[in-house]
Amino acid sequence: MIDNVYKFQGQTFKPKLLPRFGCNFIQAYEARTKNSSDIWISVFEKETEYHKTFSDFDIDVRKAQAYIEDVAKDKAVICTIGFNSYLHAVFITATLLCQKTLFLLNPNENHEFYSNQTEQLDKPSFAFYDPLLNISIENSAAFSLPETLKPSSLHVLKTRWSTEFIYVNTSGSTGQSKIVRQSEVAVMSNVAALSEIHQLDPKSSIATCLPLFHVNALEFSF
Repeated sequence: MIDNVYKFQGQTFKPKLLPRFGCNFIQAYEARTKNSSDIWISVFEKETEYHKTFSDFDIDVRKAQAYIEDVAKDKAVICTIGFNSYLHAVFITATLLCQKTLFLLNPNENHEFYSNQTEQLDKPSFAFYDPLLNISIENSAAFSLPETLKPSSLHVLKTRWSTEFIYVNTSGSTGQSKIVRQSEVAVMSNVAALSEIHQLDPKSSIATCLPLFHVNALEFSF
């Protein structure tokens, strides 16, 4: 990158959104709720396709947010251990709306690996394991909370950037897996760049083939 001019597949482009991407994740989410009638996410299970509008998704996100605030109020880091299930997407979103650091862990690893990873953290953490994150969408109504639980307000008076937005692991293919820490401004800038490079807009549909705990799939999903 030279003077904010990027080279990609022989093309030169100057991102319109960088480095002036002026809203954080919560502000972007709030803006999205204003147009919530369209299909937001589709899930395939046992040769059946289920659709959720953004309104449906947001209802579950608010429940998950209240749940996180209730059971992990004093935890700075929320670990999720799940595949590309609907509720995993819900908990990923809810964690970030709670302004907690999201640590995505590969569900194919063992408990020894998880313990080793969380021991490296310098902040208290809380982990969501299967089967909660991987409950089938047919049974997602079973994800219910007491009505007394309400999420705190999402409103942020000004743009604030988390310096520890997400943690992801390197693959470990050439050595022991390491934890990579990404700031919110870095993630949101990557999202802006991906959108421009691939000419994504609100009408675009994305099939997430990589697992959500893979940083590329996560940021494309954002």
